[in-house]
Amino acid sequence: VVVRDRACRVAADLLEARPDDIELTAAGFAVRGAPSSTIAWADVLRVAGPIAHEHDWTQSGPTIPFGVHAATVELDRETGALALSRFVAVDDCGVVVDGVLVDGQQQGGAAQGIATMLYEQIVYDDDGNLRTANFGDYLVPAASDLPRIETARTEVPTPRNPIGAKGIGQSGAIGSPPAIHNAVLDAFAQLGFIPETLDPPFTPERLWQLLRAGGVAW
Repeated sequence: VVVRDRACRVAADLLEARPDDIELTAAGFAVRGAPSSTIAWADVLRVAGPIAHEHDWTQSGPTIPFGVHAATVELDRETGALALSRFVAVDDCGVVVDGVLVDGQQQGGAAQGIATMLYEQIVYDDDGNLRTANFGDYLVPAASDLPRIETARTEVPTPRNPIGAKGIGQSGAIGSPPAIHNAVLDAFAQLGFIPETLDPPFTPERLWQLLRAGGVAW
């Protein structure tokens, strides 16, 4: 608001108008009621120089975002291979300032959680040597390994800051692991067998061993 008001005053001088009559448009600044009288941001800054404002503000307490993530998986009883066929994330981060950035945070975080549950694993041999010391052995999914991560959001503003925004950075990484875990449990339940323990990552070998122990492997 401070930067806008300062820029409007400069634009008013250049357009020979009152600051109250200046409005922001897609092209820059215009005189209200006279759309032909406009001036671009670049021209305003060329005259005024950089227009900046700093403000320190301390939030009174934490904000609590929320959301729900759901996954659909397909489990091959013959090989233990697991396919993640669909992933949906619906999150709330209060007032959204940049929708593209929020989508990217949701998708990137979900990809991180999916990698944790299906791919990433630290493995040592019997002598204590690390067997997953590089990205040839330590699996990280590529974009082609992931389904389209469907995202949506709600907007419930928080009263604890002036713009009503909450955090979003870790939402995908927090919500995706339990969603996938529950989907795998449901896949086993469909076969009439639920393992006593089900620890990620859900590699084909690990799942096949569980299927075999439950007597439901082909």
